[in-house]
Amino acid sequence: MNACPDFEDRLLDYADLSGSDRLDVDAHLPACPACREYLSALREIDAALTSRVAGIRLDPQQYRNVAQLTRAIPVARLSRLPEWLDFVAACAVCAFGYGMLWQSGIVAYLADVLLASPQG
Repeated sequence: MNACPDFEDRLLDYADLSGSDRLDVDAHLPACPACREYLSALREIDAALTSRVAGIRLDPQQYRNVAQLTRAIPVARLSRLPEWLDFVAACAVCAFGYGMLWQSGIVAYLADVLLASPQG
């Protein structure tokens, strides 16, 4: 029960097809037994599911309960610790980088160059 690859998606959406797509599918169905069988199986599944769901009735009180949940007060954040840890980590990376520059002598060299330059 495999439909033609070009028509499988259109058969799944057969009830919602636009005019030109519906005409293409309707022209293809008489010549293709696989697509006819596939569409027939889809219709049987749809009818079975519709009959099973038709008897289900939801309690209106459940709708009110759900509406109350959507109006609930949002839970406040318990801690700012993750933001502080990000800040501390960023500071540690900057301090490590500055320490590496200091140990390499670049900072001292730049300080000597800036202090030795004539000020105008």
